Amino acid sequence: VPVDSVISIYMQEAQLHVKRTHHLLKAAASKYASRYQDGAQLLELCAEADMFPCMFLRRLLEQAVTKIMRDPTVVKDLVRLNGIDSETAQKLLQDLQGDVQQCVDCDQVYSPQADAKRLQLGTQSHYFTGLQYEQKLNRMLADAGIAFWTEEHLRDKGFFKTPDAKLQVTCVLENCWCVPIAVKGRIVNWVDSKATFGDTKSHLEYNQEQFSKYVNRYGPGMVIYWFGFIDDLQGADADLVLVEDFPSAEDTIQLPQLPIPHDIIS
Repeated sequence: VPVDSVISIYMQEAQLHVKRTHHLLKAAASKYASRYQDGAQLLELCAEADMFPCMFLRRLLEQAVTKIMRDPTVVKDLVRLNGIDSETAQKLLQDLQGDVQQCVDCDQVYSPQADAKRLQLGTQSHYFTGLQYEQKLNRMLADAGIAFWTEEHLRDKGFFKTPDAKLQVTCVLENCWCVPIAVKGRIVNWVDSKATFGDTKSHLEYNQEQFSKYVNRYGPGMVIYWFGFIDDLQGADADLVLVEDFPSAEDTIQLPQLPIPHDIIS
Protein backbone atom coordinates (compact mmCIF):
# COMPACT_ATOMS: atom_id res chain seq x y z
CA VAL A 1 0.00 0.00 0.00
CA PRO A 2 1.49 3.40 -0.95
CA VAL A 3 2.58 5.59 1.95
CA ASP A 4 0.35 8.49 0.90
CA SER A 5 -2.66 6.15 0.85
CA VAL A 6 -1.88 5.03 4.40
CA ILE A 7 -1.59 8.67 5.50
CA SER A 8 -4.89 9.53 3.83
CA ILE A 9 -6.66 6.60 5.52
CA TYR A 10 -5.19 7.52 8.91
CA MET A 11 -6.22 11.17 8.59
CA GLN A 12 -9.78 10.20 7.66
CA GLU A 13 -9.99 7.87 10.65
CA ALA A 14 -8.58 10.59 12.91
CA GLN A 15 -11.17 13.12 11.73
CA LEU A 16 -13.97 10.59 12.15
CA HIS A 17 -12.79 9.80 15.69
CA VAL A 18 -12.78 13.49 16.63
CA LYS A 19 -16.31 13.93 15.28
CA ARG A 20 -17.59 10.89 17.16
CA THR A 21 -16.08 11.86 20.52
CA HIS A 22 -16.29 15.66 20.35
CA HIS A 23 -19.46 15.90 22.44
CA LEU A 24 -18.06 13.58 25.12
CA LEU A 25 -14.91 15.64 25.57
CA LYS A 26 -16.84 18.91 25.59
CA ALA A 27 -19.15 17.61 28.33
CA ALA A 28 -16.21 16.45 30.48
CA ALA A 29 -13.93 19.46 29.89
CA SER A 30 -14.60 21.01 33.31
CA LYS A 31 -13.86 17.71 35.05
CA TYR A 32 -10.54 17.32 33.23
CA ALA A 33 -9.61 20.94 33.98
CA SER A 34 -10.21 20.40 37.69
CA ARG A 35 -8.14 17.23 37.70
CA TYR A 36 -5.30 19.02 35.93
CA GLN A 37 -5.32 21.78 38.55
CA ASP A 38 -5.16 19.05 41.21
CA GLY A 39 -1.92 17.75 39.69
CA ALA A 40 -2.92 15.22 37.01
CA GLN A 41 -0.56 14.93 34.04
CA LEU A 42 -1.96 16.52 30.90
CA LEU A 43 -0.81 13.78 28.51
CA GLU A 44 -2.29 11.14 30.81
CA LEU A 45 -5.61 12.98 30.70
CA CYS A 46 -5.38 13.05 26.90
CA ALA A 47 -4.84 9.29 26.84
CA GLU A 48 -7.74 8.74 29.22
CA ALA A 49 -10.01 10.85 27.03
CA ASP A 50 -8.67 9.03 23.94
CA MET A 51 -8.13 12.35 22.21
CA PHE A 52 -5.32 14.00 20.28
CA PRO A 53 -3.38 16.32 22.63
CA CYS A 54 -4.01 19.54 20.70
CA MET A 55 -7.71 18.80 20.36
CA PHE A 56 -7.81 18.09 24.09
CA LEU A 57 -6.16 21.44 24.77
CA ARG A 58 -8.68 23.24 22.60
CA ARG A 59 -11.44 22.10 24.92
CA LEU A 60 -9.57 22.95 28.11
CA LEU A 61 -8.24 26.32 27.04
CA GLU A 62 -10.93 27.26 24.48
CA GLN A 63 -10.48 30.79 23.10
CA ALA A 64 -6.81 31.25 23.97
CA VAL A 65 -5.67 27.88 22.67
CA THR A 66 -4.59 28.92 19.18
CA LYS A 67 -2.32 31.66 20.49
CA ILE A 68 -0.92 29.39 23.20
CA MET A 69 -0.11 26.51 20.86
CA ARG A 70 1.64 28.84 18.43
CA ASP A 71 3.64 30.43 21.24
CA PRO A 72 3.46 28.71 24.67
CA THR A 73 5.26 31.68 26.26
CA VAL A 74 2.07 33.78 26.09
CA VAL A 75 0.35 31.61 28.71
CA LYS A 76 1.23 34.10 31.44
CA ASP A 77 -0.50 36.90 29.54
CA LEU A 78 -3.62 34.93 28.65
CA VAL A 79 -4.37 33.02 31.85
CA ARG A 80 -5.69 34.86 34.87
CA LEU A 81 -5.49 33.15 38.24
CA ASN A 82 -7.68 34.52 41.02
CA GLY A 83 -7.42 33.56 44.68
CA ILE A 84 -4.02 31.84 44.30
CA ASP A 85 -0.81 33.10 45.88
CA SER A 86 1.83 34.33 43.47
CA GLU A 87 4.26 31.46 44.09
CA THR A 88 1.62 28.79 43.40
CA ALA A 89 0.33 30.70 40.39
CA GLN A 90 3.84 31.02 38.97
CA LYS A 91 4.46 27.28 39.31
CA LEU A 92 1.09 26.39 37.77
CA LEU A 93 1.75 28.68 34.81
CA GLN A 94 5.22 27.23 34.28
CA ASP A 95 3.83 23.70 34.42
CA LEU A 96 1.04 24.62 32.00
CA GLN A 97 3.49 26.19 29.58
CA GLY A 98 5.66 23.08 29.61
CA ASP A 99 2.66 20.76 29.27
CA VAL A 100 1.29 22.72 26.33
CA GLN A 101 4.64 22.50 24.57
CA GLN A 102 4.79 18.76 25.29
CA CYS A 103 1.31 18.23 23.84
CA VAL A 104 2.20 20.20 20.72
CA ASP A 105 5.39 18.17 20.27
CA CYS A 106 3.52 14.86 20.69
CA ASP A 107 0.60 15.60 18.36
CA GLN A 108 1.41 14.57 14.79
CA VAL A 109 -2.08 15.32 13.47
CA TYR A 110 -3.56 18.53 14.89
CA SER A 111 -0.55 20.56 16.05
CA PRO A 112 0.58 23.73 14.21
CA GLN A 113 3.81 21.92 13.30
CA ALA A 114 1.84 19.07 11.73
CA ASP A 115 -0.16 21.57 9.66
CA ALA A 116 3.04 23.30 8.56
CA LYS A 117 4.66 19.99 7.66
CA ARG A 118 1.70 18.94 5.52
CA LEU A 119 1.81 22.31 3.75
CA GLN A 120 5.55 21.96 3.17
CA LEU A 121 5.14 18.45 1.79
CA GLY A 122 2.34 19.68 -0.40
CA THR A 123 4.63 22.16 -2.14
CA GLN A 124 7.78 20.07 -2.29
CA SER A 125 6.78 16.46 -3.00
CA HIS A 126 3.97 14.22 -4.22
CA TYR A 127 1.66 15.19 -1.36
CA PHE A 128 -0.80 17.64 -2.84
CA THR A 129 -3.78 19.61 -1.65
CA GLY A 130 -7.17 19.02 -3.24
CA LEU A 131 -6.72 22.10 -5.43
CA GLN A 132 -3.34 20.92 -6.66
CA TYR A 133 -4.80 17.54 -7.60
CA GLU A 134 -7.52 19.33 -9.57
CA GLN A 135 -4.77 21.19 -11.41
CA LYS A 136 -3.03 17.87 -12.01
CA LEU A 137 -6.26 16.48 -13.51
CA ASN A 138 -6.56 19.50 -15.80
CA ARG A 139 -3.00 19.03 -17.04
CA MET A 140 -3.55 15.33 -17.72
CA LEU A 141 -6.77 16.03 -19.63
CA ALA A 142 -4.96 18.62 -21.73
CA ASP A 143 -2.02 16.29 -22.34
CA ALA A 144 -4.46 13.59 -23.49
CA GLY A 145 -5.97 16.03 -25.99
CA ILE A 146 -9.39 15.95 -24.33
CA ALA A 147 -11.31 19.23 -24.50
CA PHE A 148 -13.06 20.13 -21.24
CA TRP A 149 -14.60 22.87 -19.16
CA THR A 150 -13.21 23.47 -15.68
CA GLU A 151 -15.37 23.92 -12.62
CA GLU A 152 -14.82 27.68 -12.85
CA HIS A 153 -15.92 27.74 -16.51
CA LEU A 154 -19.13 25.89 -15.66
CA ARG A 155 -19.95 28.23 -12.80
CA ASP A 156 -19.36 31.21 -15.06
CA LYS A 157 -21.95 29.67 -17.39
CA GLY A 158 -24.44 29.59 -14.50
CA PHE A 159 -24.17 25.95 -13.44
CA PHE A 160 -24.39 25.35 -9.69
CA LYS A 161 -23.45 21.71 -9.02
CA THR A 162 -20.30 21.18 -11.05
CA PRO A 163 -17.64 18.44 -11.25
CA ASP A 164 -13.97 19.36 -11.52
CA ALA A 165 -14.03 18.79 -15.29
CA LYS A 166 -16.91 18.49 -17.78
CA LEU A 167 -15.77 16.93 -21.03
CA GLN A 168 -16.72 18.82 -24.17
CA VAL A 169 -16.68 15.55 -26.10
CA THR A 170 -17.93 12.33 -24.52
CA CYS A 171 -15.21 9.72 -23.97
CA VAL A 172 -15.26 5.94 -23.72
CA LEU A 173 -12.87 3.98 -21.52
CA GLU A 174 -11.94 0.86 -23.45
CA ASN A 175 -9.67 -0.93 -20.99
CA CYS A 176 -8.66 1.13 -18.00
CA TRP A 177 -5.61 -0.48 -16.40
CA CYS A 178 -5.93 1.46 -13.14
CA VAL A 179 -9.33 0.01 -12.24
CA PRO A 180 -9.51 -3.21 -10.18
CA ILE A 181 -11.62 -4.72 -12.98
CA ALA A 182 -11.38 -4.33 -16.76
CA VAL A 183 -13.70 -1.59 -17.94
CA LYS A 184 -14.90 -1.78 -21.52
CA GLY A 185 -17.19 0.67 -23.23
CA ARG A 186 -17.80 2.88 -20.16
CA ILE A 187 -19.14 6.31 -21.07
CA VAL A 188 -17.52 9.29 -19.33
CA ASN A 189 -19.02 12.79 -19.58
CA TRP A 190 -17.31 14.35 -16.57
CA VAL A 191 -14.42 13.74 -14.17
CA ASP A 192 -14.16 14.56 -10.47
CA SER A 193 -10.89 14.56 -8.53
CA LYS A 194 -10.67 13.39 -4.90
CA ALA A 195 -7.33 13.79 -3.11
CA THR A 196 -8.29 11.18 -0.54
CA PHE A 197 -8.84 7.46 -0.02
CA GLY A 198 -12.31 6.30 -1.03
CA ASP A 199 -13.81 4.38 1.89
CA THR A 200 -17.44 3.31 2.05
CA LYS A 201 -18.62 6.13 4.30
CA SER A 202 -16.95 8.98 2.44
CA HIS A 203 -17.94 7.58 -0.97
CA LEU A 204 -21.59 7.31 0.03
CA GLU A 205 -21.51 10.90 1.27
CA TYR A 206 -19.82 12.12 -1.91
CA ASN A 207 -22.30 10.16 -4.02
CA GLN A 208 -25.30 11.61 -2.22
CA GLU A 209 -24.05 15.19 -2.14
CA GLN A 210 -22.17 15.38 -5.46
CA PHE A 211 -21.84 12.40 -7.81
CA SER A 212 -25.55 11.59 -8.12
CA LYS A 213 -26.27 15.22 -8.97
CA TYR A 214 -23.55 15.23 -11.62
CA VAL A 215 -25.02 12.07 -13.16
CA ASN A 216 -28.50 13.61 -13.24
CA ARG A 217 -27.20 16.74 -14.98
CA TYR A 218 -24.42 15.44 -17.22
CA GLY A 219 -24.76 11.66 -17.47
CA PRO A 220 -22.20 8.97 -16.48
CA GLY A 221 -18.80 10.08 -15.22
CA MET A 222 -15.49 9.10 -13.68
CA VAL A 223 -14.15 9.70 -10.16
CA ILE A 224 -10.41 9.61 -9.47
CA TYR A 225 -9.53 8.63 -5.90
CA TRP A 226 -5.83 9.47 -6.05
CA PHE A 227 -5.03 7.55 -2.86
CA GLY A 228 -7.03 4.45 -3.78
CA PHE A 229 -10.44 3.13 -2.80
CA ILE A 230 -12.15 0.04 -1.46
CA ASP A 231 -12.53 -2.51 -4.25
CA ASP A 232 -16.16 -3.26 -3.38
CA LEU A 233 -17.16 0.28 -4.39
CA GLN A 234 -16.34 -0.44 -8.03
CA GLY A 235 -19.49 -1.40 -9.93
CA ALA A 236 -21.87 -0.29 -7.17
CA ASP A 237 -23.18 2.42 -9.50
CA ALA A 238 -23.46 1.74 -13.23
CA ASP A 239 -23.03 5.45 -13.99
CA LEU A 240 -19.74 5.85 -12.11
CA VAL A 241 -16.27 4.61 -13.02
CA LEU A 242 -13.83 4.70 -10.10
CA VAL A 243 -10.10 4.88 -10.81
CA GLU A 244 -6.88 5.51 -8.89
CA ASP A 245 -5.11 7.42 -11.66
CA PHE A 246 -5.88 9.06 -14.96
CA PRO A 247 -6.38 6.49 -17.77
CA SER A 248 -3.69 6.29 -20.42
CA ALA A 249 -4.32 7.82 -23.85
CA GLU A 250 -4.49 4.33 -25.37
CA ASP A 251 -7.42 3.45 -23.12
CA THR A 252 -9.41 6.59 -23.89
CA ILE A 253 -11.55 7.04 -26.99
CA GLN A 254 -13.28 10.31 -27.83
CA LEU A 255 -16.60 9.75 -29.53
CA PRO A 256 -16.99 11.64 -32.81
CA GLN A 257 -19.52 14.44 -32.92
CA LEU A 258 -21.84 14.62 -35.89
CA PRO A 259 -22.76 18.04 -37.29
CA ILE A 260 -26.24 19.24 -36.36
CA PRO A 261 -28.51 19.53 -39.45
CA HIS A 262 -29.21 23.13 -40.45
CA ASP A 263 -32.99 22.68 -40.38
CA ILE A 264 -32.82 21.61 -36.72
CA ILE A 265 -30.74 24.65 -35.81
CA SER A 266 -33.17 26.98 -37.53
